[in-house]
Amino acid sequence: MKNQQKTLITLLADIKNPKAMEEFLQSFLSKAELAQLSKRLEVIGRLKSGESYEFIQKQLGVSSATISGLSRIQDTNIIKEALKLISIDKKATKIASSIRRYVPFL
Repeated sequence: MKNQQKTLITLLADIKNPKAMEEFLQSFLSKAELAQLSKRLEVIGRLKSGESYEFIQKQLGVSSATISGLSRIQDTNIIKEALKLISIDKKATKIASSIRRYVPFL
């Protein structure tokens, strides 16, 4: 692995706070780059949900080549782990939102 890539990967792994990560990514990447990375995650999630290439293409405005490439990696262990973490985060956010409705001072 190139030294520059190793430095970047280490830095990203060291940023534990979501707000700090958001600030870093928004400062470091262009809006288009950040949107592209976000869409790639969304494509993988939609593929795992069983949505068709055509539907994903229309909904997200991505090419069939992008979808195909992501389809090939969707069953790798690291992608499965990433999707599991995303699912856990979404569930936690939903639960926290429900709690705030009943306990507004939190």
